[in-house]
Amino acid sequence: MARYGTRAVLAGGLLALGLPALVLAVSDSIAPILAACVVRGAGFAVLCVAGGALTVSLIPARRRGEGLALIGLVSGIPSVAALPLGVWLTGRLGFPPVFAAGGLAALAGLASLPWLPASPRWPCWSSPRRPSPGAGWPAVVATGAARPRCSHRACSPPRPGC
Repeated sequence: MARYGTRAVLAGGLLALGLPALVLAVSDSIAPILAACVVRGAGFAVLCVAGGALTVSLIPARRRGEGLALIGLVSGIPSVAALPLGVWLTGRLGFPPVFAAGGLAALAGLASLPWLPASPRWPCWSSPRRPSPGAGWPAVVATGAARPRCSHRACSPPRPGC
C-alpha cells in the first residue's frame, strides 16, 4: 500500500473480486471456473489485508479496540446473513444471477474509493541489520533483524520514542 497507494490497492482487490464473478455467471467449463476462483481469492486476500490496514490507520489509537469491534460487526453480520440468502436465491433463480449480483456488489465498492485517503499515515520502520544469506530464522532472531527500528525519514507523524 505504501508503494501504490490505498486507493489503487483497494481498487485492484475489488476488481479481482468482482470481475471474475461475472465470468462465473456465464461459464460452465472447469478451467475458467478455477481461474476465476483463484483470482477472486487473491482479490479477497488483498481486500482483507488492505482494508484492515486502512481501518487501523483511520481509527485513533485510544479508540482502536472499539473501532475494530465495530468493523467486525459491520463485516460479520452481512457475511452471516448473505451466505444463507445466496443459497436461497440460487435455489430460486439459479447460479448466473447470484454470481452476477455478487460481482456487481464487489464492483460497486469502487464508488467509495474517491472518499478514502490517498495513502494512510504509517509509522515508518526500517531495519538496517540483515542476517547473512542462508543463515535461517535463528540468525534473524539473534541479530534482531526481525525487530524494526524507527526511522524519522518520511514518517507522518513520527512515532513517540523514535
